[in-house]
Amino acid sequence: MTCLLIHPAALDIAAPSEPTTQTHDQQGDHAMKDLSGKTLLEQIESLSSAEDFFLFFLMPFDQQVLNVNRLHIMKRMGQYLAKADFEGMSDDDVFLEARLVLKRAYMDFVESTPLQEKVFKVFTDKQREMDAKFVDIGSLSLAAE
Repeated sequence: MTCLLIHPAALDIAAPSEPTTQTHDQQGDHAMKDLSGKTLLEQIESLSSAEDFFLFFLMPFDQQVLNVNRLHIMKRMGQYLAKADFEGMSDDDVFLEARLVLKRAYMDFVESTPLQEKVFKVFTDKQREMDAKFVDIGSLSLAAE
């Protein structure tokens, strides 16, 4: 039997306003690990899939969006978490803040595309390459002049 721990702070969270086609209840094939007896940080560190993160943080998601953008969403979440300051926060507050960070990262890719968001180096390198190929028309002159 799998035990799904629900963080007490999650019980006070209002439902997200954005529409989704699936919620964590409908993700039956993604069973969570038993996280009892672990600190919040240990619980988060033990999560392995994008679905695990969404289930743990009780965040509804569209499986199709996650299938296409999972690496981008998780990398963006990591970027946002790296900028966050959790010093002195209670576990409940850390949970809520991390949940907001996950929602923000997810919404970045619901409302945009990986190419527009440029999370990975390959996209920023490609943009630099394209910029280097661009020639401003004002810099051109006729050879006969």
